[in-house]
Amino acid sequence: MSNITKSDLKSFAKVLIAIGNKVNSNPDELLSLINSFGVSDKKNHNFISSELELEIESFDFFEKSTDGKFNEIEEYLNKYEYKELAYINKYLKFPYNRSKVKKTLINDIIDQLKKRTENVFRHHE
Repeated sequence: MSNITKSDLKSFAKVLIAIGNKVNSNPDELLSLINSFGVSDKKNHNFISSELELEIESFDFFEKSTDGKFNEIEEYLNKYEYKELAYINKYLKFPYNRSKVKKTLINDIIDQLKKRTENVFRHHE
């Protein structure tokens, strides 16, 4: 690591002054930039339930469980995070599972599918 010189500090101070002037002249620009980062981070960690519901319906868990394709179901579930798996568990109307461990949720969903080969709640709300 090299030593920081007096000219380095002066250059850095100039950059800070330029940033400070920009923020003072137009604080909304910096706020919108900061807020845009926060929004994109939240989108990465959340999921859209309507899209997930369409995927769940198209996969047809109960038909695959009737056919005994539990390995295929496990592979399908492995692509989701624990929040999505908890939603899938809830959507399929299985008992609540408080676990945040992905493997536990997958095993619980598969266990429930082994017990039920038909969606008995299909037409009820």
